[in-house]
Amino acid sequence: MRSIAAAVAVASVLLAVAGGSVVTNRDDEHVLHVVAAALGPAGRSLNWDNCTRPCQDWEGVSCNANGSVVGISARGAGFNGTLLEDAHYLRELHHLDLRDNDITGPLPDVPFLNLKTLHLDCNAFTAVPAGLSAEREAASPTSTRSKPTTPPITGTLSAFLRNGTAYANLVHVSLARNRLTGPVPATFVSKKLEHLDLSDNLLTGTIDFVINFPNIKILRLDGNSFAGQLPDFQRLKKLEILLLGQNQLTGLVPPSLMQLPNLAAVTLADNLFQGPLPEFGPWVHNDVVLLLSVAAGFEFPASLAASWKGNSPCAGWMGVHCDKTGATITGINLCRHGLNGTIHPAIGGLRSLRAVLLSGNNLGGAVPATISRLADLLLLDVSDNQINGSIPRLPRGAVVWADQGNTAVALSSPPASLPTATIFFVLATFCYSLS
Repeated sequence: MRSIAAAVAVASVLLAVAGGSVVTNRDDEHVLHVVAAALGPAGRSLNWDNCTRPCQDWEGVSCNANGSVVGISARGAGFNGTLLEDAHYLRELHHLDLRDNDITGPLPDVPFLNLKTLHLDCNAFTAVPAGLSAEREAASPTSTRSKPTTPPITGTLSAFLRNGTAYANLVHVSLARNRLTGPVPATFVSKKLEHLDLSDNLLTGTIDFVINFPNIKILRLDGNSFAGQLPDFQRLKKLEILLLGQNQLTGLVPPSLMQLPNLAAVTLADNLFQGPLPEFGPWVHNDVVLLLSVAAGFEFPASLAASWKGNSPCAGWMGVHCDKTGATITGINLCRHGLNGTIHPAIGGLRSLRAVLLSGNNLGGAVPATISRLADLLLLDVSDNQINGSIPRLPRGAVVWADQGNTAVALSSPPASLPTATIFFVLATFCYSLS
């Protein structure tokens, strides 16, 4: 199966008994009331209060047949309190999703014994444990990306994996867009790991550690400083997506990579490989990889997760526009979609783009230098965001709309002045709304 939908849906699916006549375990009910109170009053909108029963009435809470809490999903609920250590007393908790809130204070260093997935993206934690206890089965927070205004996580992976043991329940881990340094320890081993995202850090050393994950499906190591030769990939039979761009990898690409039966997307660009890069089979869709990297920069918004599925972006992916042949991506229009995060450098790999329309969002950081590779670009609109820095030099004739609503944006070259008819042609072609 060559489906890569799992790359878009970054949360794991938890099968559990929810609602109905299940009576909440008394101990779990007490813990939930304590934890909910500390998280803040936003829980009331989810019916989280002392007068209701968690398993029966609390939105986002899943329980098993014994009344033990196994899942909590409260993404974007508006919590602004703290996450108490008491949460680890939920002994059967498998899934905890509190991303896109404004939770403060330190991330507790406690042994969630049965936790398999933990999503804490985009909160305001003030500290992350330097090392996580040996008892914890989930070796690190599944996803701990910081808000643009929150200092990123620093330190080494060895600190997170202090004793180097194999964490039996680890399935999905994302530590993308932080400042982790040093090599990935060879003792990082997991037979259940399916999704590992270490992209956009400061990691070094070789990537020989990847052979420690025989069931890996999605592997993102792009945007680091990994060096050395690629390992033999023949053990990674389930690998579907491999992103290794923007590193310092050398040597030849091993034939075993081209022979992986489930590989659907791969990127090797911006490395130091010797010899010509190999040609992959027609089932490998690099445009899909690049677009998913762009989506990762936008923090995988739910609106894109619902639409960006399958291996054919030109077949109905929201905001993606293609030429008449339906084979070449020529435009991205995601204006006013509530996007957060930054513009990922992978956008420069979509070489046929003529229009990039991202106005009216909440994007920060700088426009990546890779956008200067878009030789056919006619219009770049990043107005009404929180963009800063200089706009890279663009092809002659390209129009840039960037000054409105951004901070200290400067152009690397004088702005072009396209004929009005040409601008309206671009806007009409890519369904850009002027309202």
